[in-house]
Amino acid sequence: MRFFIFLMFFPMLAYSEAGDKNSFLAAWENHQRDSESVKEFRKLSNNKYHINFENLPYEGDLILLTYDVDEIPYGPKGSRFTKTGYVEVDIPDAMDELMQKYSRTYYKWAQNNTLYFDSNSKTWVDAQEYASSLGEDSTSIGDKLFVTIYEYWSYALIAIILYFLWSTIINNKRSKEAIEKQEKALEESLKLSEESIRQQKQSVAESIELHKETNRVLSKILEHVEKKSM
Repeated sequence: MRFFIFLMFFPMLAYSEAGDKNSFLAAWENHQRDSESVKEFRKLSNNKYHINFENLPYEGDLILLTYDVDEIPYGPKGSRFTKTGYVEVDIPDAMDELMQKYSRTYYKWAQNNTLYFDSNSKTWVDAQEYASSLGEDSTSIGDKLFVTIYEYWSYALIAIILYFLWSTIINNKRSKEAIEKQEKALEESLKLSEESIRQQKQSVAESIELHKETNRVLSKILEHVEKKSM
């Protein structure tokens, strides 16, 4: 009797275990090992791995910060995909550089950090297979639009990031040019002011000399007139 009850509930137990966090973590590790973006991947200890990329200049530790499995609240009605699992990782001393200098390559690899549970095959699949399967199952315009948006969202995100980086560089360059123009205009204004002051000083000096010369001539004329009157 107990064996019969176990046989009745075994499919439900197998299903729940196939889509739990442990099965997801194992699937994620296998996807990393099989990924074309990864040359070498091995587990060192709990939440710590060694990774060597094919197209990213990094070989060293990869730290698993957290991972979880959620129900999928969206997607085409009747889809066989019921859960999504994700991991958040840290690449010590290299995360910022890889995301800034190799953003497109990094995000292409990072897509493997999100997997989708196929309730029919009881397996976890990557984003590319998930999007492809949705495209095959989709029949309505809304479903196809959803698949298209989902399939290209990462490229749109990369484009947005690159646009903001480009805008920042351009704005910084324009600000620098504006500051340089202001400094140049200020220098020219100071030079003009100095030249004007110099000319004014020279004009005053010349006026004083002319005034002195005039006084000297008038004194001589006055002296000459006084002599004649005597």
